Amino acid sequence: FFLVWKTAPPRGGGGEGGAAWDSSFSKDGLLVAAAGGMNVKVLHTSDGSLKMRLRGHKAHVVRVSFTSVFKRVAAAASDRQLIVWSSESGEPMFHWQERMRVTGLSFSPDSDLCVGGNGEFGLWGEASSRSSNRKTGAVVNCCSWSTDGARVVLGMEDGRVSVREVGGRESYAWSVDGSVVSAAWNETKDGSGSARGGRAPNAWNVFLTTKDGVVRYFRLMHGGKSEEVTELGEKLEKKVLGATLLQATGHLVVAADGNTAHLHAYGDIVQMCELKSTIVSMVVHASVVANPLIAIGCDNGALHVYKLVGNAI
Repeated sequence: FFLVWKTAPPRGGGGEGGAAWDSSFSKDGLLVAAAGGMNVKVLHTSDGSLKMRLRGHKAHVVRVSFTSVFKRVAAAASDRQLIVWSSESGEPMFHWQERMRVTGLSFSPDSDLCVGGNGEFGLWGEASSRSSNRKTGAVVNCCSWSTDGARVVLGMEDGRVSVREVGGRESYAWSVDGSVVSAAWNETKDGSGSARGGRAPNAWNVFLTTKDGVVRYFRLMHGGKSEEVTELGEKLEKKVLGATLLQATGHLVVAADGNTAHLHAYGDIVQMCELKSTIVSMVVHASVVANPLIAIGCDNGALHVYKLVGNAI
């Protein structure tokens, strides 16, 4: 792996001062949207140059999600405001005042938006139509859509895991030891296309990590008599900040210990880098298997983007 580029800490003018609490890559990996104070910066991943700055929030941005289908960026701030912009023009398209503190934010492949918060979650359709918020009973730390856009998994602070259909109905539920901090999906067969017109997979693997560094896989059976869930445990022993699945090659987990970043992939754990500031977010883009990108956000607002080449570690 190697450092592709990094941004300097913002000076604080124009609402930019603040930690890089979250970031999100476009599906093709060409752009990354990153929280920066009260703004969202959309940067080119090739060199870190600024494409546009998205404005409108009056408090620090804490969650960001990018969708390439309708070219939108969503961001939630600490004052419970949620804004969706066009990633082409930079103009705001939708603006909501949430009643809940937003702790999870994720666009589906079909551009449905899942918003998780403290004890509930909500779903939005393509035209901003919204379902009523549904109670979860615990803080939703993360939400992640399956690659066909048919269902979303919610990982919660108290260790509960809930799989929901597009309409919000719960189809699977189980619990793990520890607070769930990241979730990812991988279909095992026939997973191409959208759930609204393509073929659905026969089975799914749900990949979860908990705050204490435990990695788990769950196999959800679809179309059969069984709805068996199988758990496999693996210890990382670092504070996990992000994770994803690498198709056909395994998983990639990124964790932090203060200002030191660690990478866990292909069965090995290595130190990625030691920075001058505390790491607050780590996001992985791995749709291109050969060279996943990793965005590391710091408490001083700086963003570092690394590239993993093959299984070089």
